[in-house]
Amino acid sequence: MRKGLRAGSALMLPGSDEQEATALFGRPAHLGPFTVDRTPDRLTLRQDDQGGFDLKGCLLLAFTMLFVTILGVMSVVHTADVDERIATDDPARLFAPSLNHVGFLWLVALGLLCIVVPWYVRNAYRSAHTYTFDPLKDAFLHNDRKQFALHRLEYVRIRETRDPDAAYLYLLELVHTDGYDFPLFNGYDERAVLNLANEITSFTGVPLQFK
Repeated sequence: MRKGLRAGSALMLPGSDEQEATALFGRPAHLGPFTVDRTPDRLTLRQDDQGGFDLKGCLLLAFTMLFVTILGVMSVVHTADVDERIATDDPARLFAPSLNHVGFLWLVALGLLCIVVPWYVRNAYRSAHTYTFDPLKDAFLHNDRKQFALHRLEYVRIRETRDPDAAYLYLLELVHTDGYDFPLFNGYDERAVLNLANEITSFTGVPLQFK
């Protein structure tokens, strides 16, 4: 493995996306699994949770909306069986539980849908991991929570290890405060891990170390 590589001599492998990510200040770019948003005074790395908006969630939402739509149609059809003495523009004709229970169920289901969908979207969005290097606040933040003072960042480290199947796994860590480390990312693609490390070191100016 390479050792002692500093930010000033950041290595980019052939076919790297690192140049694109660092050149477009203020414009989000993709770097491996991360969306990189870099400005002169802040670097933000966002990694979406793959379990957030998944296929199962979308199918469940589609099924729920179909069910609510069917209830709505049935509630309108069921108004034909309601007592004709009730005016057609009376809300009780459509929504009263004792007169049109299908319409009442549709109203409840619609209300729950309006509550559950924004809640699901909000939690799926917040499930992403966001890492921010903010020199102005002298802070490194994970999901807007300060982890350590940015001036205590000593170097960025890539460790090569193996998983239980003996495949190479690369761990990207931020070493700070006299030896403490913050595990930021791990992956099997050496190029993606290396380019991400180069992005961080080129912004912070700390060395990059292989181990």
